[in-house]
Amino acid sequence: RDDDEPELRTLHVSRANISTLRAQIAKSKSKSVLKSPLEKASESDRVLVTLRKSNFKSILIVPIEIQGQISGYMYLLNELTDGFNKEMINIINTFVSQASISVENFRLMGEALENERYKEELNIAKSVQRALLPDQLEHDDCFEIHGFTEAAQEVGGDYFDTFRLSEHKFAVVIGDVSGKGTSAAFHMSQMKGIFQSLAQLNLPAKDFLINANTALSNCLEKASFITLSYFIIDTEKRTLEFTRAGHWPTLYYSRKEKESKYFQNQGLGLGILRNERYADFVHVNQMSFDKGDILVLYTDGISEAANEEKEEFGYDRLKNLLDQNSHYDPVMIQKVIISKLYEFCGNADLDDDYTMVVIKFN
Repeated sequence: RDDDEPELRTLHVSRANISTLRAQIAKSKSKSVLKSPLEKASESDRVLVTLRKSNFKSILIVPIEIQGQISGYMYLLNELTDGFNKEMINIINTFVSQASISVENFRLMGEALENERYKEELNIAKSVQRALLPDQLEHDDCFEIHGFTEAAQEVGGDYFDTFRLSEHKFAVVIGDVSGKGTSAAFHMSQMKGIFQSLAQLNLPAKDFLINANTALSNCLEKASFITLSYFIIDTEKRTLEFTRAGHWPTLYYSRKEKESKYFQNQGLGLGILRNERYADFVHVNQMSFDKGDILVLYTDGISEAANEEKEEFGYDRLKNLLDQNSHYDPVMIQKVIISKLYEFCGNADLDDDYTMVVIKFN
């Protein structure tokens, strides 16, 4: 058993006599270890005890050993002083060996069932998390948008979403929760709820981040934080309003300049500073966009993905790939970049989640 309290099973012995028998065994001066005298004593030894003032005259104590560890003891009581001959002891040893195997098989079966239950729960968590990510991303004829994500574990902490603020205004968000696994996935679900709630208020980008930080500060673990980039696209004015909360710099391709560049706007992750001073670290940027311009939002799992030589994919490779494939639509741009990423990493497993959102303006 996992707890400290031993489990006691008896047959043909009343529980009332157990304490008395234990005391008699402890006081008995007639004890013999059934082993070669040249072998060292150990807790796995079988011990034969002779009692005088008891209904039972001899007791054989046999340890039940599983994978080198003592998991219990079997006490066999006999009314005769010489109640255990060599043949009987051999039979008992065979029985105890079989019992040890049965106990181990039962434990392994329990672990297998527990693992299956755990896997099933992870599959459920994975399905729930996938349901939290949008099937369709809001847009109009002024731009095309495509999102992609793949978790390093069964569940991850990356998040992206869109929200239609008005007829010609759209909110786009991408975020990355610190940590991995189910804890990060849980915080990701909190971020989705906050985004969906605040987006309905049609707030300016700065107010959105300030309110999101306040909300997350009340529910995130102290050691957790979320990096995030938030964009408001106005397709009537053809402008972008954006701010960054400690997230990785957005990559922007200008069709006019025929070159990509990274936005260098600053910002502090959500949940790092949990008071009114957070507003001092929110910086908002505005710019116009033209037909053919491209936005690539991503998480650090892509830029920091490493191959077997521990070389990172890096910003330059991502920038060059966008420059070379800017004539494609968002779906193809994403497929090319992720394909090159897998090619670069080779057989290396994912160290972090891969998430990317590509926007191309018409």
